[in-house]
Amino acid sequence: EEYQKQVAEKQTEARTLQNEVFIFDTQIKELQLEIRALDLAIQQTDLGIDETIKSIDAALAKIGKIKDSLGQFIRLLDQSDKETLVEILLKNRDLSDFFGNLESIMASQEKAQVTITELKQLKVQLEEEQEKLEIRKTEQLDLRNIQKIQKLEVDSKKKEKDSILKVTKGEEKKFQDLVKKTDQDIERIRGQVRF
Repeated sequence: EEYQKQVAEKQTEARTLQNEVFIFDTQIKELQLEIRALDLAIQQTDLGIDETIKSIDAALAKIGKIKDSLGQFIRLLDQSDKETLVEILLKNRDLSDFFGNLESIMASQEKAQVTITELKQLKVQLEEEQEKLEIRKTEQLDLRNIQKIQKLEVDSKKKEKDSILKVTKGEEKKFQDLVKKTDQDIERIRGQVRF
């Protein structure tokens, strides 16, 4: 009877153990969902990083084109500055050609100023994009670190659950064996009493 009582107690503990196992399983599932959410956040951050890199590349390409245009304007201006007034007058057939070329040079200078302003704006935009990229990379690193911690926590919960199951099942098996042996002893004694 004492053994039966102990087995009943252990079975109650087993039910409590089932609750513990259920809690562990629930916590593990919750952590796995959080890890999945982090995976999605990391993928989204990766996409953001890719978009930012594309924006940076586009800005760099545009800066390159603007620099080339600016270089051409500067060469034209330099070339026109080197010509003397007599060379310019001799080069042009009449006075209207001279003023047309002069107007063209002035338009080129204005266009060069606009190009320089655009170049400055692109440089500011590029710096902002690079700053965004650095922030996203930092976010990504943080997310990956959180994910690693959560994976370690999942492993820890699984080990703890397995350990509890191993210990309690071992004890329950011992008590079941002891009850079985006691029942056999009782039956053997009853069998001897009948004769």
